[in-house]
Amino acid sequence: MKQQRSAYRQPRHGTKAAKLGSLAAAVLLAFSGSAGAASFQIPGSSTTLDVGGYVKLDLIWNDESSGDNSQANIEYTPQLIPLKNNVAGEDGQFIFNGRESRIWVKTSTPGSGGDIKTHIEFDFDTNDGNQGVSNSHHARVRHAYGTYRNVLFGRTWSTFMYLPGLPETNDFGGPTGDIFVRQAQVRFTWPMAGGSFDLAIENAETTSNAAGALARVDDDKIPDIIGRYSTKNWSVAALVRSLNIEEGAVDDSTQGVAVQFGWNYPFGNVTFKGMLSAGEGIGRYMSLGTHPDVVVTGSTIDALESFGGFASLQFKTGGPGNGRINVVLGLTEADDPVGIAGTAAIEKTSSLHVNYMWNPEKSIRHGIELIAATADQYNGVERELTRVQWSTMFVF
Repeated sequence: MKQQRSAYRQPRHGTKAAKLGSLAAAVLLAFSGSAGAASFQIPGSSTTLDVGGYVKLDLIWNDESSGDNSQANIEYTPQLIPLKNNVAGEDGQFIFNGRESRIWVKTSTPGSGGDIKTHIEFDFDTNDGNQGVSNSHHARVRHAYGTYRNVLFGRTWSTFMYLPGLPETNDFGGPTGDIFVRQAQVRFTWPMAGGSFDLAIENAETTSNAAGALARVDDDKIPDIIGRYSTKNWSVAALVRSLNIEEGAVDDSTQGVAVQFGWNYPFGNVTFKGMLSAGEGIGRYMSLGTHPDVVVTGSTIDALESFGGFASLQFKTGGPGNGRINVVLGLTEADDPVGIAGTAAIEKTSSLHVNYMWNPEKSIRHGIELIAATADQYNGVERELTRVQWSTMFVF
């Protein structure tokens, strides 16, 4: 959706007080609900500042709760699909949610080697509030990075994540099989004929099945290394990892390697998108970490083989609001080595998202969505979730 913009320009000359007053007026304009997104030059400088975001309300019905105040009740999380008749939750749960609302600030400053750009973004998708009185939730950092001369420094989407392949859904968790990671990194980009190539070193973190549950450790010594080649309609990527655990009796390391292919092809009123990923030690990157990176057996670790992906079709129905139907099918499956076989860990998952979206105004989106998902444990226990979600979004 194209964001509405209003411009503000400040003359170079004037008193310091006048400049500060003009800046305050511009900031108020930027955050005004009636003004829309604002783009203006900071007085006395060559820096342009851009402010935007959106407000979103979700109305969600779950056939089974994942527990009191669980994040999984508002965001599809495969490994947290509840067991039927679980003691932590209840049947037929209905919940209102506005946590996904966000705001971002971008700057651009001309430099001798090109524009110097920054981006910082916050939302309120934290699990520290309650539904008793104020329904408050703290802000959290989503993105915080800068770019200069085709080099990115900071925290943003992993280079292993193919953004053009993501489908349009109400659900913030996304489909089973997607790659969905934000982390600190240094990324180099080289424009090429017909596309571009990215090479990045990114924050490392190893997840394991230690203690019978998905566990994170802080023993990593080498950053994750990712390369990606992208064209207009498809992209391929490779991921190389050093996986380490030094906890208790376990002191071992191994390697992880994974590949990915993503696509986005429009055909008239139909758009075909998707992503396929496979490898060893890819668990943390896929489906919000449904599968571990490594499996602990005695005092040693082994990278877990897994694969996953999704495919989506969008059908533009036309008419008022540019209506469209999205159908998304995703799945993941992991190997069953001795160290994890027969446990309550998740072996395979699947999900189906079907929704209808429309825009009564350019800056307003409504949507109704059905989600049906399953998760199978290594011990044979099956989990199921049915969710209906209405969302309304106001972009500014």
